[in-house]
Amino acid sequence: MTQGALGSKLWGPPSQIVAAEFHQFSEKYPVEKFRQIAELIASNPDRGPIGPALLAQTILEKIKSGTPASFVRSSDGEGNLLGLDPKFCVPETLSTWCVDRISYIHFGEGSVVTEAKDFFRTLIFDAIRQSDVLGLPEIHRVEEMFLVPDPNVDVRAVMGNRLGALFCEEFLADPVYADKKLASPWFNRQLLPHYAEILKEARSIAVVSTYDSLPDKLSSGFNIERSKFEWIAVPTQAVFVPTKERKDTRHYPEGMDKILADIRSLEEKSVILVAAGLLGKHYCTVAKECGHVAIDIGSIPEIWLGIEARGLSAGFIDRWKL
Repeated sequence: MTQGALGSKLWGPPSQIVAAEFHQFSEKYPVEKFRQIAELIASNPDRGPIGPALLAQTILEKIKSGTPASFVRSSDGEGNLLGLDPKFCVPETLSTWCVDRISYIHFGEGSVVTEAKDFFRTLIFDAIRQSDVLGLPEIHRVEEMFLVPDPNVDVRAVMGNRLGALFCEEFLADPVYADKKLASPWFNRQLLPHYAEILKEARSIAVVSTYDSLPDKLSSGFNIERSKFEWIAVPTQAVFVPTKERKDTRHYPEGMDKILADIRSLEEKSVILVAAGLLGKHYCTVAKECGHVAIDIGSIPEIWLGIEARGLSAGFIDRWKL
């Protein structure tokens, strides 16, 4: 492959050094490696990936029994945090470049994650250890990315998905994860037909999101008493701010500290819907530690509010908006 062509049709293509390290990583983990992982997953049907109906049932059982739980996802963004662990042997310049990009997308400043990489590395692995069900990349999609022409390769997204897929091996082999199941990283969208039932079962609901209108929308859309809802404010994710206007959102650390205090102050066991990007994984971990059931819903608030984003079709959003 020609290094100069890599990502050339996309925003901010990688440097020659990053491109070279990406090809080096691709040689270390070729498509055959991911086919082996797919076979490993298929040979462990009791561990997943579980479908939306069973996932919804699992969430409902946790709510009804008052059992704390966390349901989190790792996709093309969070996957690059996995690469901060030396065991994956991600070349340093490549890792830094990918992390800088997800930091800019989430926080409006590329240095945020890099300067606190020990915290963010710990964050993702703690979230995985605390999870009851973990959404990881679908292997067939990882394989498909090997067929994308060089100019269209989004290196950051490809790396995040490959690292999540590679982690499947450890997830299935390490006894520390033996009681946990896999799911699609898009389980948040797969649960769209089930959120009403889930929320109606909750004694109280906390919404961790940018949108202050969401509690009202959920209350009216699902016919649930408004008094059940609390809103915990999250700074607007930088990706929703025009590029020329982006600056550090201060979500980390200042915003995070306030959000954690708000979660810890919830008096009643709640279902907590978390839409907060990278740090949302940490909020799910803390919510479970505090006795709640936390669901990493990601981009679902935009769908509920009818906001066209994340590349979703207008028809899909129109079907599910409240």
